[in-house]
Amino acid sequence: MLNGDAREKPRSTGRLDLTSRRGKQMRSISEPPHKKQDEKGQALVEFAFVALAFFLVIFAIIESGRLFESWVTVQHASREAARWGVTGQDTCPEATNDRITCIEARAIEALGTLKDPGTAQITVSNYEFPDYLDPATLNEAGGACDLLEVHVEYDHQVVVPLIDAITGSTITLSTEQRMVNEPFGAC
Repeated sequence: MLNGDAREKPRSTGRLDLTSRRGKQMRSISEPPHKKQDEKGQALVEFAFVALAFFLVIFAIIESGRLFESWVTVQHASREAARWGVTGQDTCPEATNDRITCIEARAIEALGTLKDPGTAQITVSNYEFPDYLDPATLNEAGGACDLLEVHVEYDHQVVVPLIDAITGSTITLSTEQRMVNEPFGAC
């Protein structure tokens, strides 16, 4: 009230005054501006595209992990069957006096963590000592110092529908292991 000014200055309440000098309401910094009518669904459409790409990547990673696990298991099965085969043993719980059946049983046992391990194709071949030349003798484990080959083929089932459309419903995994039979007899 100095100089005869009859207007009183409003007291400060500690809050931010959102009115302008002209008395209009000002927008808070945290308030989003009002969207135009044609922009209402834009965020939803953007989210749909980003979410689709995101989930496609996530499921591709999951399927790749499953595929890698299957491939490592098939590789392990061929190695385990070949390791058992080179010992020259011909008796196992699955068969007596039949090395081929025992070698195949070892491979199927090593495939145990996979879905339908019995569907794997297992081939046992023999390359004769000392040359180890082709052609191999199929379905024969060979004698002492011969080269034994165990070939395992397994069809991995793809479970993710989008990946299934790209790669097909199955992916064939194939591996082989070659080892020289122990000298359980004369070479």
